[in-house]
Amino acid sequence: MKIVNTFLSILVFFLTFIFLYQIIYFGYIDSNKVESYVDNIKLTDKVNLEIKKDNYFISNVNKTYKDLLSMKYKYKDIKNIEKDSNINLVLSSIMINKITNLKEGTTPDNTYTKNKLDQTLLNNKFSDELKLYIISNDYKIIEFENRINSKVKIINNVFKPFRFIFNKLSVIISLVLVLLISILFIINKKYSNIFIPLLITNFLNIIISIIILALLNTKYKYTVINYFFYNFILNILKKSVILSVVIIFFAIILITIISINNKKKIKKIKPRIRKEIKDEEDFGFGL
Repeated sequence: MKIVNTFLSILVFFLTFIFLYQIIYFGYIDSNKVESYVDNIKLTDKVNLEIKKDNYFISNVNKTYKDLLSMKYKYKDIKNIEKDSNINLVLSSIMINKITNLKEGTTPDNTYTKNKLDQTLLNNKFSDELKLYIISNDYKIIEFENRINSKVKIINNVFKPFRFIFNKLSVIISLVLVLLISILFIINKKYSNIFIPLLITNFLNIIISIIILALLNTKYKYTVINYFFYNFILNILKKSVILSVVIIFFAIILITIISINNKKKIKKIKPRIRKEIKDEEDFGFGL
């Protein structure tokens, strides 16, 4: 029976861990929140970013900004060009397309052809010089998307065996199994088999969140993920940590209450005193 309880405790750990990330996935990744973050990106707010190692996209953003300055455009003019050229809309559409590929596990394709890209980026307000510059440099956007496509394919192949975890049926199955196993432990008064896996799961989630945040600010500081989604990921990590802290807090309270009740029950049970039976007559003859 001890082996069965240990196995069920391990199962509770894995199921609660999966369930926690399912909540995060469906609450954030599988929603319009990603789109709102991407739509609010302004490239002119991110120019002149110093990078320690070469990054194709960031380097091109900085180079384009410097090119426009050399063409005698001021910062205010460049902001207007950014708005009128629909460049943020183009990038938003590309990123949303890639996120959809990641969510659904589909093969990524290009969002824009060169002709469609030219039609979207060019504006009648622009000078001939600016139009020529855009037409000559829009291949960089296509090349940027091709680079992302290759990475999306790799990620999809890695996570292909685990995709079944992140569907609504598996969420229901995970929750039902955790509840059934928990009820079984409660009936058998094996409370530690529920709370210890629960505590470990949430402590582990906090540690993972800290590690991810540290990586975003060090190893992945000068990457496209950080460039576009730092605030979005930070928001997810904050909510995830808060959720884990709340669960840990309530779990500790419940453990304390159960521990106090168990101690009270032990105190109420009086020890049995063995009565000494004395014989009416002494047959020891004084020996």
